[in-house]
Amino acid sequence: MTTTTKITTTLLFAVMTLLSMSIATAGPVGPGTCSNSDVTANGVGGPASAIYCINQSGNDGNGIAFSANINSLFNTEHSTTLSGNWSQRAKKEAIGSQSIGTWDFASLAASISNPFIIVLKATNNFAAYLFDFTTSGIGSFDTIGVTDDGKRHDISHISIYTTDSISHVPLPAAIWLFGPVLMGLIGIRKRYTA
Repeated sequence: MTTTTKITTTLLFAVMTLLSMSIATAGPVGPGTCSNSDVTANGVGGPASAIYCINQSGNDGNGIAFSANINSLFNTEHSTTLSGNWSQRAKKEAIGSQSIGTWDFASLAASISNPFIIVLKATNNFAAYLFDFTTSGIGSFDTIGVTDDGKRHDISHISIYTTDSISHVPLPAAIWLFGPVLMGLIGIRKRYTA
């Protein structure tokens, strides 16, 4: 083999290696490492970060499959004790190119229960952020933690999930039930002290 052939072969090998590396890195990115501060929600004391977040490949889609797995995902990854039935309350598609911005579900503020989850979907991944306080339905987001390439990608959609409502016994009804019992106890006490 001549020197020219060796140099040509070496250069060809180097170019092919670089080309294959650039093709390999141009593929889809995986789920990133989210940070609790990537998403905030406005509460009584002002904006606050999520308490936990998780990253997943794929799409939270119509919310049904993801809703069924919320408890196990957070309980497994963060040792939480979430329970209850989750459902997607709303989903907002992206308007234009946005990787940082605000989310607004204020029209749902009265029905957003505590806890709630905000999901950011970008590229082929999504990140879910768990909050444990009452919100005004407005907050901010940054997609930097959704993917593993360290870049901010345009948002595909933002979703909000809450647990199903728990019906509480209203206080006036509890007082009306407690009143006759209390009157009966007072009557019994008077009978035995007389």
